Amino acid sequence: MVKIAAMNADFLDDCTQLYVNVFSAQPWKESWSYDSGCQRLLDLIHTPNFLGYMLLDHNQLIGFIAGYSKMNYRGKTFYLAGFCVTTQIQGKGYGSHLLYHLEQKLIEKGITSLFLITEKMGSISSFYRKKGYSISENRMVMRKELGLK
Repeated sequence: MVKIAAMNADFLDDCTQLYVNVFSAQPWKESWSYDSGCQRLLDLIHTPNFLGYMLLDHNQLIGFIAGYSKMNYRGKTFYLAGFCVTTQIQGKGYGSHLLYHLEQKLIEKGITSLFLITEKMGSISSFYRKKGYSISENRMVMRKELGLK
């Protein structure tokens, strides 16, 4: 039986394991350690205006979606900061179900828009486009590596 529950620190270990496993695989291939993944999720959970949901199958975590909202000149905007579904069940509608649930909760809270950063090409971009997301015409992601030379 699949259900959605509010995300909380009680499932931090499970969420961390899922996060590390999913983002270590294709298409991201990121090198997350358990400790860095756990710290990222702890930071997120403690962010003001945090909102997150877990997808549970017989009380086993199979996915989560989380972020936070901020006020802007047009109302509140939600920033999606973490979204993953167990690799073996991706493409079976679980992520769509979780995203739809989040969007409905955001609408109920009067949040007017949702922003996210994801892979530019491929299946992830395609997933969001199918859900009505588009590339922001007036925004871009910029980056600068900071470190010792």
